[in-house]
Amino acid sequence: MGFITGESPRFLLLCNYRSRIIPGKTRAQIKQDKIENEVPVLQRGSWAKLLARVFMIDVTRCAQCGGEVKAISVIFERSVTSKILSSIGMSPQPPPQSPARTTIWGW
Repeated sequence: MGFITGESPRFLLLCNYRSRIIPGKTRAQIKQDKIENEVPVLQRGSWAKLLARVFMIDVTRCAQCGGEVKAISVIFERSVTSKILSSIGMSPQPPPQSPARTTIWGW
């Protein structure tokens, strides 16, 4: 018959009736399921819980004494971060970026 899929003509004719024989969810039901399955932002958890779950580390506990660790502040100013990093012996500048690799065609 020349069918690309190799299926019989009877199979191809019955495919149109599958939705009547085996009903699936309607678009309204699928939309309702998506609404019910959405997790509110408050239930997603904090970054500490996500780190603990993904990397199996607890950033809320001190690695040395096991005491509770809290974030005191978030620093965005470059001058403040460079002073802090310099005081603990680290370079405030990021490491240099490697040059891009050349192709075998020399582009």
